[in-house]
Amino acid sequence: MDHKDDKISVKKFNSEEIISFRYNHLYQISSPKLEELCELLCLDRKGGGAFRDNLLNAGLLLGKGLKDLTSEFNKKLIAVIGIPRGGILLAEGICRSIPKSSLFYTNDGKNSDPKKTLLLHKNFLQKCQLIIVVDTVVDLGTTAERTLRFLVQNYKENVIILISLITSVDGAYRLEKTFPKLSHYTSMIEKKTLWIKVTKNINRRIIPKIGDVGELTSK
Repeated sequence: MDHKDDKISVKKFNSEEIISFRYNHLYQISSPKLEELCELLCLDRKGGGAFRDNLLNAGLLLGKGLKDLTSEFNKKLIAVIGIPRGGILLAEGICRSIPKSSLFYTNDGKNSDPKKTLLLHKNFLQKCQLIIVVDTVVDLGTTAERTLRFLVQNYKENVIILISLITSVDGAYRLEKTFPKLSHYTSMIEKKTLWIKVTKNINRRIIPKIGDVGELTSK
């Protein structure tokens, strides 16, 4: 995929046009090609190779959109931390676009404990000035919150940001209230989320435009 002529812009969300919540640190990374990829990912209900390729390419563009920010740290180490399953390919694409960055993953699952994985890389993270957390879809924000909370508590001197492909308005607002200094970069903000029944006693909360990105990635 050729991104050379794709003009990428980064702008602060005007939250009053979206919902009554006021965001202080929510930014949109956009370009014609990124919008096209988002649309393809939202329409794809089959998953598999094409879905994975589009997710990786979206990550490349998101990383390119952070050029002004990451250039401030071009003489320092940068950590890119992907949250499985959906965040793996997006994080890989972002990492490829950022010089001197290294890619790590948290462990998977709703009951995941980021300490188990990230403590293994304590020495590297201490040397970083910028830590980028990547979660493809932020619905309620609880998955990203676990990783962010651990990093904020243990690496207070680092600049920590969150990148998502799609976020819900309530997820973005919840993270902003929880982490007032956190900058969150996303490509698309979704006004509505849905509860779908997974089993008789368990519901899953999803953003309807993309559904369960983890399952689509694994197909």
